[in-house]
Amino acid sequence: MVRGMSRGKDERPPITKSDIRRALRQGHIPFTIDRPRVEELENFVSTPIGSYVEIHGIAINYPERRKLVLRPLLSNPYVEIELLNVGEELGSRLHGETVKIIGKKVGRCSIAVESIRRWALDAPPPPISFEYVKDMVLDGIELGIPEDLAALALVSSPRYEVIGLGGIHVTFIGKGYSYLDKRLRCNTISIPRFWRYGKTTASSYVKGKMRSLASRSKSTYVEYSLNVQLEKNDILPELPVDYPIHVVRASREDVYPDFDVMDYSVYVKALRPSIGESDEVRRKLEDIAIWFEKWVQTLSLPPDVVGRGKLIDLDYLGKPASIIRIAQALARTAWSRDATPFIDRAKQLIAKALESIAEQFSTRPTRVMKLSELEALILKVIERLEASYQRGVPLNAIIEELRVKGVGVRDVVQALDRLRLRGYVYCPIPEHYRVVRI
Repeated sequence: MVRGMSRGKDERPPITKSDIRRALRQGHIPFTIDRPRVEELENFVSTPIGSYVEIHGIAINYPERRKLVLRPLLSNPYVEIELLNVGEELGSRLHGETVKIIGKKVGRCSIAVESIRRWALDAPPPPISFEYVKDMVLDGIELGIPEDLAALALVSSPRYEVIGLGGIHVTFIGKGYSYLDKRLRCNTISIPRFWRYGKTTASSYVKGKMRSLASRSKSTYVEYSLNVQLEKNDILPELPVDYPIHVVRASREDVYPDFDVMDYSVYVKALRPSIGESDEVRRKLEDIAIWFEKWVQTLSLPPDVVGRGKLIDLDYLGKPASIIRIAQALARTAWSRDATPFIDRAKQLIAKALESIAEQFSTRPTRVMKLSELEALILKVIERLEASYQRGVPLNAIIEELRVKGVGVRDVVQALDRLRLRGYVYCPIPEHYRVVRI
């Protein structure tokens, strides 16, 4: 299904992320999550030094400076109040948590803390729903997976405290996958030391330009959603994914941030759905992991897709930590504080995502289907060139081989699409082809 716009693009002028950041820096409060906190911050500013104060916000820890601060406006990184008399260990545990502070104001922007308690967010929810978010983000994009999965990156779970792992990891495959990534990035605003929707490639990871999964268990980011482009499968064990997103096709039009989607994303990420810690829940999560290991074997996927360091890594996918993050994200979309009822839904969504991937690597149909002369020629070209290309024969190489025979680019691309749909070829990575072996 291709999503449609829920309203016309001309109803308001386009905005940019720079517009939003400028509004934050100048003290304007554009997001729903911060509106109830404005009066409280104004009261703190006008309270004389030496007076006792009570104020709410999000705790942000700076371990390198041994400093804990409070952001009274959760989405505004330019307003911070230093919290004194808080130990390093407690500060580390509170990083990214919404808290209530009681203490004495000892400076213009500092409090000597006497009481610090976790605090449940009390701001009213934004005026839009998750359905609106999906309509905007997936406009003009056709997916081979459930739509909820594609939009969950915008509400990806913050750090799961017990196991110290961060937000959902997704990888995109298919035609036009980069345009979905662009839409997700465009509609998410990064808040320093709290969350970001990030992107990395395997090569940039090797060069140390991006933080690895392990570093996310520290206090650098509470949540870090990662898009891994499959460029070097040999190092993917360091960058595992919770589920793949199969993009069938995507429009290439210009994309502008939608203010309401940003507002929703910022609010939802601050929610803290919990998971039950009973033996029953633990057993259920363990049973799901075992089920995935057995079930994936029935999908008849080729060996270069399943295994450690591959697209479907069962050392990670379907494991309890992965299921928990997806269940928490689903709970956010329903404004629920309990993610336990969403465990089964998380399992179903991952299974459907894997089924979509399996369709791309299915064996040839047993029914005899006549190949056109061009399709048969393309198969022979791919088979001949496969030995020279470990990651699959590039589309450009196929086009060049057939160009000398007078075949046009469009004819080659259309024939390859037909061969993929009928199970004769598959793409280990976008625009690289291999013949399916019977």
